[in-house]
Formats: sequence, C-alpha cells, structure tokens
Amino acid sequence: DGASYLDDSVSSGGGRSLDSTGRRIIQLTENYACLREILIDCTSIDNQAAADVEEYLPRNTYLKKLRLHFGNDDLATEPREQRRRKQIFQRGHIFHRVVSGLKGNSSIKHIEIDGAEINHETASWLIPSFAHSPSLKHIRMVNCNFVESGLAILFVALQSNKRIRSLTFRSCEWEEHNADIVASALPFMSLSVLGLVDINISSDGWTYLIQNIRQCKKLILLDLSQNQLDPINIILLTKSLTIQNTISNLSLSSCDLDDRCMQELAKGLRKYPTLTRLDISKNTLISDEGIVYLKDLLKFSNSITEINVLGCGFSKHSIAFIESGLRYNNSFLKSFFSECTSQTIFGVVDSFEQH
Repeated sequence: DGASYLDDSVSSGGGRSLDSTGRRIIQLTENYACLREILIDCTSIDNQAAADVEEYLPRNTYLKKLRLHFGNDDLATEPREQRRRKQIFQRGHIFHRVVSGLKGNSSIKHIEIDGAEINHETASWLIPSFAHSPSLKHIRMVNCNFVESGLAILFVALQSNKRIRSLTFRSCEWEEHNADIVASALPFMSLSVLGLVDINISSDGWTYLIQNIRQCKKLILLDLSQNQLDPINIILLTKSLTIQNTISNLSLSSCDLDDRCMQELAKGLRKYPTLTRLDISKNTLISDEGIVYLKDLLKFSNSITEINVLGCGFSKHSIAFIESGLRYNNSFLKSFFSECTSQTIFGVVDSFEQH
C-alpha cells in the first residue's frame, strides 16, 4: 500500500533492526517508488535515523505523505509543564532534523503532525516548508498544543503559500483568542477544505470566525464537528454560507444541535444551491420535531443528495421520510416533475419490483 512506519526498533544485538528502521531508511535513501507514505515516531527514533531522514528527504521524489507522531497519549497523565519540557527537550531535536529535511522536498503533498507542542521555536522550524513548499497542499494538525505565538507564526507562513488547499485542526489545545488568528488569516488563503474539529472556541470567537468564512470563496468542505454550537451560531453560519456560496459538503456532527438549531439550519440553507452533503450525525438532541425542518429543507433544496443522521433522535418513520426525499433529489425525475408526481412514479416502480 506504499505506507511505512518509521520507529527505532532494536535487534537482539543492540543495533538498529534492518527489518524496521533500517529498511525504511534504505527505501527513503534509494528513492523507492513504492514508498508513498511514511509515519515517523519522534518519540522512538534515534539521532542517526533522524539525521538520515534530514539528509535524504530532500532527494526523495516519490513520497507523498509525511506523518509525524509525538506520542502525546503516553504523557497525558503528567503535569502540563512536565509534559511540555519532555516534548521540547527530548523530541524537539528529532523534530527539528526531520522538518529541516522537509524544506528541501518537492514531492510531499500531505503533512500530518500528531501530539506536538507548537511554540515560537517549533513553529519557526516549519516556516520554510509551510510557506515555500512547491508541492505541499494538505496540512493536518491533531492533538497539538499551541502555546506562545506558535499558531500566529504558522498562519503568517500559511497565508503566503497559495498552494495550500486543505487545513485541519483536530482536538488541538489553544487559547481562546487563537480563533481570531485563524479567522483573520482565512481571507488571505485559498482553501478548499477547512476542518476545525473539537476546538475550544468562545462564543465571540465563533462570531468572528464564521463571519470570515464568507470570504473563503474557494471553500468546498467545511467541518465544524465536535464543537458546541447554539442557534445563534447556526444563524450566523447560514448567513455566511449564503454569501460564500461554494460549499458542497458541510459537517456538523456531534455539535449538540437541537430542534431549534435544526429549524435555523433548514431555514438558512433553503436557497443554498451548492450544498450536496450534510452531516448532522450524533446530535442526540434532534428529535422527530426536527424532521419537519428537514422536510422543508429538502423541499426547497433539491441539490442535497446525502444527509447523515446516524445517532440523532429520529424514529424509523422519520428516517424513512428522509430517505424518500433524498431518493427524489438523487433522481433525474427532479428535472422534469414535482416531488409529488415523482413519488407516485417511485411507488409504481416499487410495486412492480415487489412482484
């Protein structure tokens, strides 16, 4: 599958095992065409392995995805300051060497960083690749802790690279004011995918962020899952989307949405012609009352062909209704007949199929 995991396995003789780290480094240094993705665990590789990555990563022309893991989970029970020191002193050197090699690479399109602390120093190491990489398009930050001016430095670099198309922050820790940094940078970027999943954003932060989303004229997918949103947030969001008018995939999974939120969402998206996929799954507070609003949405928006309602409080009858409305939206009949006429046609076809 082209994916490799790079750690520092140790053989019985105490040396690095050729079956693990050694083999992966050979693939990297020999520029193997089969090596398309590599996961580097910065908690376990040694300095020599990091030096090899630093030296040969710029020469590799086949690698497409680089994943850097910092093993934050095993330190989750330690005090924050103690965890911070370990990340900086024990793992920082490895991280620095790896990203130093990254800045000379011209093949990697995807970067994922998991469990790192991004402060002023570590962010500055990422500037060359984030700002000037000719191939980098997709950046994903998972379980990262942003401190000091780390996030601001990253976004100064990101907004200067118009090739970045996808940016996701998932379960990251940052101070609430950092949402304003993200919002301020969005109009200067050319993103088609934006994910802000499980992020601590204040009510005021959401207001400014949502207002600036309207200026992302190339945005196609917006994922705000696992954030707590209220009806006011939904009203602001739909107003911004109506102005922005390019998003086809909207995810609001696990956002504590209720029937009032569903009412505002359906009302705001009535005349939103580009939306094709809507994910409102795992919002347990949405009940059968919300089906009335979904019915209204599907009536006015024939562009929606997929709605994920898994984990909502809908009855089987309500789910059947959603499926019926989506069947019409997915059919060529919507170009010729009303929904009522089309449903009659579906009924005739179904009766014949059952016999």
